[in-house]
Amino acid sequence: MKFKLLFIFVIVFCSSILHAQEYSGAYLESKSYDYLSLLFDQKIRDTATATQIARAKISKARREQDFTQIGMGYEQLARVSKKEVALIMLDSTIHYAINSSHPDLPAKGYLYKSYIEFFNEQYVSSLRNAILGYNSAKQKENVEQQIAALNSISAVNKLWGNYEKSIETDFLTLDLLKNSPSLDVKYYLVALKNIGLGYVRLKEPDKALHYYKIGIDAALKVNDSVSYYEFVSQTTAPLLLKNRVRSAKDSLIKGDNYRDYFSPGYMYYYNLNLGKYYIRIGDKARGIRFLKKLDEEYTQTKLVQPELSEVYEILIDHYREDTNTKKQIGYLNKLIEVNDLINSKKQKIKSETNEGFIIPKLVEDKEVELDTLKEKNEIDKTRMWWAIASLCLIVFILALIYSRQLVYRKRFEQLVKNQKADPKKAEVTAKKSDISAAIIESILSQLEVFESEKKYRDKSITLNKAAKSFGTNSTYLSKVINLEKDKNFSQYLNDLRVDFAMNEINNNPRFRKYTIKAIAEESGFKSGESFSKAFYKIYKIYPSYYLKKLEKTKD
Repeated sequence: MKFKLLFIFVIVFCSSILHAQEYSGAYLESKSYDYLSLLFDQKIRDTATATQIARAKISKARREQDFTQIGMGYEQLARVSKKEVALIMLDSTIHYAINSSHPDLPAKGYLYKSYIEFFNEQYVSSLRNAILGYNSAKQKENVEQQIAALNSISAVNKLWGNYEKSIETDFLTLDLLKNSPSLDVKYYLVALKNIGLGYVRLKEPDKALHYYKIGIDAALKVNDSVSYYEFVSQTTAPLLLKNRVRSAKDSLIKGDNYRDYFSPGYMYYYNLNLGKYYIRIGDKARGIRFLKKLDEEYTQTKLVQPELSEVYEILIDHYREDTNTKKQIGYLNKLIEVNDLINSKKQKIKSETNEGFIIPKLVEDKEVELDTLKEKNEIDKTRMWWAIASLCLIVFILALIYSRQLVYRKRFEQLVKNQKADPKKAEVTAKKSDISAAIIESILSQLEVFESEKKYRDKSITLNKAAKSFGTNSTYLSKVINLEKDKNFSQYLNDLRVDFAMNEINNNPRFRKYTIKAIAEESGFKSGESFSKAFYKIYKIYPSYYLKKLEKTKD
């Protein structure tokens, strides 16, 4: 017996020595970087060995002054480290690989950081690193990384309510895929799912169903059963929006057969849609049970989803009908908590997106436009006479422009003078109306809140939406605005938005750096063109001219 134990001990001891020799620092550093990368991938589940291999790569690269491989080594360390440590390792990857010619660097570091930060609920940082990764990948023409970055940008925007920007980002992904047919079809399917979900959250079910149908056909074409059933399941939400209740239930049940293969977030949407379905068909008790599962999930994880606001509103209404005050107060507090979280995060992310993604993209578009103009202006010698003949016409046009500029200059000077004087707008006296004084007073009070909280900056606001939020009807609201503000609802919105833009332009130096399109979006306009028209209608001068002149006077 003793001999057997001794024999086993010797075998284990010798094998450990051989293993240590096989993966000693000297042994690993004698191997090529490609070999070390392959070995790391083979041993990645053995954290201790994988860490040893990555550190050996870093040591070898330091000795050889190969900064790209140092960066790659830290990226490998990040993959076998806890999240907090991984973020530090990835900072080192970016630091050493910032000037690398490698097609994956430094974007790989930015994108991995963005991924970790997203699941840590550090959404602003996640978005920032996704944008940096996108710019790096675009510079290296690495389409796969560009798509990964766009997916991250879309995910953050979708999570906090900027669905238009999310969909715009997903369409950029589709454009990239059209020019890269060799890429895996999974990227195409993910983009379609994201676009569909974006349209669901914008309450545009027909568009959502259109893109889900394209996804279903694409999944069938490549025999991807999991994606097929996932698309089928996702048609439930837009079908419910269209009140096609029976079809919605059929899609949900059909898709649920593959639930084990879906992403972890599937059950959230399953419970949400099933709860809405039962409430829609009149089985409210069963519907409430499914919606309460979402509340239980939030209580445990504190992970906020945009639909939670609607869920808590339904639960509050249900317990109001049951006269259960305690439950009402409990869910009301959670509704306030969720809305506060969503609104605060949304504002931060909107600011980050404007600075990091929208503005660079507009600048990039302008640079492309300038490059195109330069190419067009490289006139061949044979066209020189045409240029001379055109010169006379240009002089004439310049004379017209100069006379117009004089008019604009006078308007600008008068506008600046008016801004300094800060004249009070004449109060509109109340006019006779068939609406009771109490209703008018209530609506005017709501309008004051609407203006003070700058809700007019919401691009999706309509007369019907505003009336609903005021607790009145669109006819009354329209009449009150016409009578008391002396304008229709559209003019009222545009005037508020232009006033906001003018105030920010005059008092916020950072705002003056924005493009016209960015200013328009910040103020609530859907396009730079509509903003310019509204601005000109009030001030008889275009915002681009006003900005230019104002910057000169500030200087």
